[in-house]
Amino acid sequence: MTTKKLIELSQKDIVKGSKSFSLASFFFNRRQRQGSWLLYSWCRYVDDQIDLAPNSQVALIRLEDLGAMTLKSERHEWMEIPAMRSLQLLVHEYKIPIQYPLDLLRGMRMDVEGRHYETLQDLEDYCYCVAGVVGLMMCHVMGVSNQKALAHAVSLGKAMQMTNICRDIEEDYKMGRIYLPAQWLRQEGLSFENFALPMNRMKWFQLSYRLLLEADQKYQTGLEGLQYLPFRAAWAVGIAARFYSRIGYKVLARKELAWDQRCHVGLLEKMVLLIQTTVKISYYFKSRLFRKWKETPIDMTWSSS
Repeated sequence: MTTKKLIELSQKDIVKGSKSFSLASFFFNRRQRQGSWLLYSWCRYVDDQIDLAPNSQVALIRLEDLGAMTLKSERHEWMEIPAMRSLQLLVHEYKIPIQYPLDLLRGMRMDVEGRHYETLQDLEDYCYCVAGVVGLMMCHVMGVSNQKALAHAVSLGKAMQMTNICRDIEEDYKMGRIYLPAQWLRQEGLSFENFALPMNRMKWFQLSYRLLLEADQKYQTGLEGLQYLPFRAAWAVGIAARFYSRIGYKVLARKELAWDQRCHVGLLEKMVLLIQTTVKISYYFKSRLFRKWKETPIDMTWSSS
């Protein structure tokens, strides 16, 4: 399979899997756009491998195989699975440190093992693994390696994952997962056994409100990092962040009814947010619109510790 064909398949994956990310990706330049597609394709593949496993034993076996193939991607060996070839291309062409995809697999292991998160800090470690490292990998796709930029990327990834958690509370519970910190649950008199009782829906909202406050702070920190990006990359990231944060606002607006149907951002609303973000980003970057952006790279790998 040629690189061109691989990129075409990756584009189909993101169009099918995430309309928001697909739309935002078109504001990148060509190289960044293709890298974002390749990254999404790999993330989607490994996520499906675990979520669609018939049981935890099979999921653990698949995780071991994924880990072995991820390490193999560092070497110039033939990779049969297209999504793994996407990762291989990312590692070699975009210089993504292999630790980042390995950290993402560590987060997936937490899901398979049914990990519970006692504190907000415990939950943040999970969010780092499954979303913060995606932000780090996207920095390499965008040609950014400044250590300050990496820290902001982690914050933005965590914010998006916290939004996901609030939106998907009921869906996750049906899969045997509660991501909200156990300390918070106890404060509300909740346990896994009584969590889904209809009378507790307002408590879901109260906990979501609390977590979305944390997410909002991280969105702000993440968006402050746009200053380290080239204009088109900042444009695309800003749009994606606005789309995602809007989901959190919808959860808050619906209160205890937020889980009667999945919260999403409609096409018309996306167009409005896109225009608003474009105006804001253009004003913010007005002094850089017509001169070439250049970064002095710092060859470092971000650590969650």
